[in-house]
Amino acid sequence: MSVSSARQDEMLGLAKQYAALPADKRAVFRQRAADKGLPVDRLPIVALSPRPARAPLSHAQERLWFMWRLDPSSSAYNVSRAVRMAGALDPDAVRGVFERLAVRHESLRSRFGEDQGVPFQMGVPAPSADSGEALFDWRFEAVPGSESTGPENDDTLLQRRLSEQAREPFDLERGPVMRVVLTRVAADLHVLQFTAHHIVTDAWSMDLLGREFAQLYATGAQTALEPLPLHYADFALWQREWAGDRRADTELDFWRDRLGGERSLLALPLDRARTVERSMEGARCVVAVPRITADALRRIARTHDVSPFATLLAVYCVLLARYSGQQDFCVGVPVSGRERAETHGLVGFFVNTLVIRAELSMSMTVGELLAHVGERIAEAQAHQAVPFARVVEALQPQRERSHSPLFQTMFNYEVASRGEETELAGLSIRPEAASTKTARFDLVLNVLDDSDGLRLTFNYAVDLFDASTIERLSGHYVSLLKQICEAGERRLCELSMDEGAGSSSVAQRVAYPYASTVSRFEARARSCSAELALICEDERVSYAQLDGWADRLGVSLMQAGIAHEDRVGVCLERSAGLAAALLGIWKAGAAQVPLDPAYPEGRLREMIEDAGVRCVIVDAASAARLAPVLEGCVQVRIVDEGAGPDERAEPDDRALSALRERTASIHPEQLAYVIYTSGSTGRPKGVAVSQRSLALHLDDFIGTYGILAQDTLLQSSTINFDVALHELLPALLMGGRVCMRGASAWDLQALSGALAAHRVTFSRIPTALWQQWLGEAPSRESLPALRQITVGGEGLPGDALARWFQGGLASVRLDNLYGPTETSVAALYRRTQPEDIHHVSAPIGVAYPGRSVCVLDADGNEVPVGGLG
Repeated sequence: MSVSSARQDEMLGLAKQYAALPADKRAVFRQRAADKGLPVDRLPIVALSPRPARAPLSHAQERLWFMWRLDPSSSAYNVSRAVRMAGALDPDAVRGVFERLAVRHESLRSRFGEDQGVPFQMGVPAPSADSGEALFDWRFEAVPGSESTGPENDDTLLQRRLSEQAREPFDLERGPVMRVVLTRVAADLHVLQFTAHHIVTDAWSMDLLGREFAQLYATGAQTALEPLPLHYADFALWQREWAGDRRADTELDFWRDRLGGERSLLALPLDRARTVERSMEGARCVVAVPRITADALRRIARTHDVSPFATLLAVYCVLLARYSGQQDFCVGVPVSGRERAETHGLVGFFVNTLVIRAELSMSMTVGELLAHVGERIAEAQAHQAVPFARVVEALQPQRERSHSPLFQTMFNYEVASRGEETELAGLSIRPEAASTKTARFDLVLNVLDDSDGLRLTFNYAVDLFDASTIERLSGHYVSLLKQICEAGERRLCELSMDEGAGSSSVAQRVAYPYASTVSRFEARARSCSAELALICEDERVSYAQLDGWADRLGVSLMQAGIAHEDRVGVCLERSAGLAAALLGIWKAGAAQVPLDPAYPEGRLREMIEDAGVRCVIVDAASAARLAPVLEGCVQVRIVDEGAGPDERAEPDDRALSALRERTASIHPEQLAYVIYTSGSTGRPKGVAVSQRSLALHLDDFIGTYGILAQDTLLQSSTINFDVALHELLPALLMGGRVCMRGASAWDLQALSGALAAHRVTFSRIPTALWQQWLGEAPSRESLPALRQITVGGEGLPGDALARWFQGGLASVRLDNLYGPTETSVAALYRRTQPEDIHHVSAPIGVAYPGRSVCVLDADGNEVPVGGLG
């Protein structure tokens, strides 16, 4: 006898002595062993003698028991397998084999309960052969349907029936906890389905039962399997007795150190917000990866001295990081939980979950990534003796019914043990889909490595995801797998996620023919010279008058020495002169810099200095009040259009001809304006926008909203905000009319009055003001011309939108606009819909036709649709 064998016999003898002790003496034994530092937790598991009728639940079972108590009708923890069996089948023999298996494995005939709040399990005694008592639910039936159904309909009905049977709940208190259904498809074709509650089985157990079924069915009733020395309940007793030993405490210290601290939910690309409690409804997306890619991944794994499992998990972590924008998160990984050889032949819920914490950096190379994930897997496996339930108990994370604690996604890797089709006693057998269509976690990736390559199954919660989202995500995972095979030492930030929304947005972008804004206005002024262009309180200015006014200002600027792209300040009280000043500056080929005279003098000085303004168009009142600020700038007086001939300096033909040449020479990339924002530091930050960008926005705006000569647009914003440009210019380019607010701010009543009195058809109202106005909005009858309102400047609350759709103006189109100044006024728009009221803040929509939009991560890579950046 070898030393090793003798040592095993010695340990087994000691274990049997321990098992024969009464409970109090076993406790003393464990304490003394712990005091001496003896590793007696490695004693073989032996059934206690005498064996108690009731056994505690294992830590893993206890969690499932409480889940069942919360919702006994749930099928989320059903486990189902099915096989298609072609050939001559003996249904009675099938039933007989399962009866023997139920007798052999106590778990399959267990019942559960509670005594004074403490859950327990107990095995139902095996009945005598003639008792007729059933240990499990047995059914032998035909495919439901009629003789007229064809093969395709039969298959559909069969799949539906298998799914229904897989989802039938179990009563853990009364039993049975397993169900066997044999379905006759044809005389020589049957489908065998075995379903049990997860509390008594796991994937290893299902494989074990498959092997034992095959052995018993093939050899007949005379065959006897090797008796089992213990059952799952014995394992649960052993686990509970040794749960408080010092080794377990050491293991828990590791998990506290690795996973401790508050952790954010993984920001998966959800299509719907989480509810307080999930329904557990699930679906699957299956993708095949060819053998050539699988082989390449194996080579990569060998090169970096990691397993294929670690390689595939590492790529999954990259996928999650690129979608979520997070680089520190956790992924659950199931393990068999059968480190002890005594458990290998038992049916029961042994599976444990390891939590792999990924701490990535997109600057990592592929090799560094694989090494990192490989190390995290190795250390987790070295500390897997502690059940996941105890880890959760020790860490005390915030518990919510809407998601699992510690992680929200799992990864599982399995190597296929045999081919798809096997032979058994004259039967050809192959797996048959029998999904419960449930999802215990937000997202689970199961990878099956078989002879054909890799089969990826993404199981997802339908409460959270659309099928299209998971299909897109699975495509990106496959793409990353291929890139990893070719990456060499590339960094993670260099891996591509293929085309995202931005790429398709670029492809669909409309290309408008370019014409400068001021030249388009001149053409419109010639075609409708007598039409009213602008109203500002008592001012009425026609197209011809506005164009002439702009000409005079343009000539004055050129005479002041203004050249192409010189920055010219506009420091005017609100009046029709603002429109003339903008157009006059552009006619002279210059760029306008708005200087609202109401701004603090210090801020105006900073803007003038930063922009290099050396000439300002100014009115008399502003010139007098801001004389110290404007000192050093050439001043061009606005001169009201209503002033007498003596106050207007009409330019001669030569000056006008020079102005026309200047206007015609405007380049698309020439500067149109500089708008100052507050900046993150508090110091004004200038944003420079080109003539092309301005023209593009106006084309987008006019086309999207169908601005025509019949429209009247409201202009109320200060010119220091770029939105003033799309309040003013679209109407002037299309022959419409602008209703401009004067120097005095409008209250809600004045706003409503202006909309009604001037029959405004299109109005932009800042979101905050719109919410106030909504509380006192006039009737639809008082605003018959109004067809469109746009809001923007801050988030549009869903509850405010709900009041809008419930009000009398709901027929007026309401768009939510978004875009920082750098994107030329606005880049995205959303035509609000009734369903938007369910958002805390309404969506910001899609890009205007001439724009493209993409979301970038910290490394400048485009994130996939649904990803965070």
